[in-house]
Amino acid sequence: MTENEGRVEICCSRRWSAICYDGWGRIEARITCRELGFRYGAPADHGRGSGQIYRPSFSCDGHETHLQYCPFSAYCYSPEDAGVICHSSQCNETDVRLVDGQLSDANGRVEICYNGLWGSVCDDLWDAQDAQVVCRQLGYVGRLTISGRINIATLDLECNETDVRLVDGLTPHDGRVEICFNGLWGSVCDDLWDARDAQVVCRQLGYDGYLKCNETDVRLVDGRLSNANGRVEICFNGLWGSVCDDLWDARDAQVVCRQLGYVGLSISLRRYPVLTNELSLFYHLDNVYCRGDEDRLSECEH
Repeated sequence: MTENEGRVEICCSRRWSAICYDGWGRIEARITCRELGFRYGAPADHGRGSGQIYRPSFSCDGHETHLQYCPFSAYCYSPEDAGVICHSSQCNETDVRLVDGQLSDANGRVEICYNGLWGSVCDDLWDAQDAQVVCRQLGYVGRLTISGRINIATLDLECNETDVRLVDGLTPHDGRVEICFNGLWGSVCDDLWDARDAQVVCRQLGYDGYLKCNETDVRLVDGRLSNANGRVEICFNGLWGSVCDDLWDARDAQVVCRQLGYVGLSISLRRYPVLTNELSLFYHLDNVYCRGDEDRLSECEH
């Protein structure tokens, strides 16, 4: 690690705390680096630190000037901490260049621009066809291959044909679908994309199915007595999330019960404790204020 890269920590209650790698991407890295005085930044994985108690995960939209203004969750799935590589120069995505050439500008080690940073290409499976593509991209007609292993390689373009993966998700189990084609990862267009397509992807990744919920639906979970009690969750952006109990009262509970089809029943309120090792809590709503006559919780102020 150097002065422009490393694991990111944030000051919470006068103590430095690491940041969860869940959801950590280019937007969060760029905001962090700008806050530190750099122009550009890229996400990096620098492993896990020690001694942290509070590891929030952030999800920025790109308009924030400081990381503290980004929405965040107190729950962390990833065992890794967020890191960044900051820099003040920029390269164009997927550009290539030759560096450290001893004969001329037309030879050298191949580097490619990825996430705004130049990185080497691993020589596993590298052959004349790969070199031909690089030379063509640089405007040359012929090719020149370079022997010898490159120990500082930071990028490997090889993937198995038709493999799929999920990227940029909040957890390892969700995200944007990418498929390997001609040895490169690429996104899948959402034209005509439906539940059956999602089912196939999930099955290929080893899951039994996919999780889906209807926007602004509510449900009760973790109830010990019956299905008519439990912690309130609401669906936003296709994901179930918890509702913070700040300002929560009987009128808010009445709206939830009405939305679930319960009428004329007695209502009791219970606050569920937040456990740092609980894996299902994403807060979608906070400071909920209902008049009591709303039909859906999403209609209440929050």
